[in-house]
Amino acid sequence: MQTVKQDTAALWLSGLCIVHCIAAPVVFLLAGTGLLTTAFTSEWVHVLLFVPMLVLIGSTVFKSAKRYQYRTPLKLAAIGMLILLASLSVHGPIESVMGILGGSLVFIAHWKNRRFLKAQFHDSALS
Repeated sequence: MQTVKQDTAALWLSGLCIVHCIAAPVVFLLAGTGLLTTAFTSEWVHVLLFVPMLVLIGSTVFKSAKRYQYRTPLKLAAIGMLILLASLSVHGPIESVMGILGGSLVFIAHWKNRRFLKAQFHDSALS
């Protein structure tokens, strides 16, 4: 059941990543060149989001794939994280698009993993 809670936390973190990718261009346009823009778009924000996402994928999706042989979430998470990693090397609108796509794939991976695990726990509780 711990992994389900971790997947829930990962869903929130992935959602925060998506919101960041959507909001960054808006903040940039509205705030001009102010401190908020610099803080919101700096690289440390990406690291602050990326590292916990990677840890949660390892502790939830990878663990489930290994234990239950259900690999769809792992594939989605891996593709999503690769897109997020690649987005760090580009700038402008494409960075946001890649961030939204990658974050969405990670979000879907955790959502599918959470649903699968809840079904597993439910089935084992009935047995």
